[in-house]
Amino acid sequence: MSVIASFIPGRLRLRSSLISSAGTRDVIIRALLSLPFVTSLTPTPSTGSLLILYRAAALPLSRLLEVRPLLEELQTLEGQPAGPERLEAVKVLCGQIVRELGSDA
Repeated sequence: MSVIASFIPGRLRLRSSLISSAGTRDVIIRALLSLPFVTSLTPTPSTGSLLILYRAAALPLSRLLEVRPLLEELQTLEGQPAGPERLEAVKVLCGQIVRELGSDA
């Protein structure tokens, strides 16, 4: 299953067990909120879902697809045991995603 559960311009839903864990969820949320075009984040920890609302003109599907490999790499971390190593790996990947998406924001 893809980390990207749904996408329509201005609305993106991610799904990952990392969102169910408070530590990794906080890292992901902080990273995404640093993007100037993100207007709202709504996590649902019980389902591992994160709804992201953003200015649609700032993130066309083509740009989202450019970071899809990083999002999929984030998904591979779901299988790692929770702890400082996984948390650090999530921070690194989130930083890369933000740099890629924020480069033209």
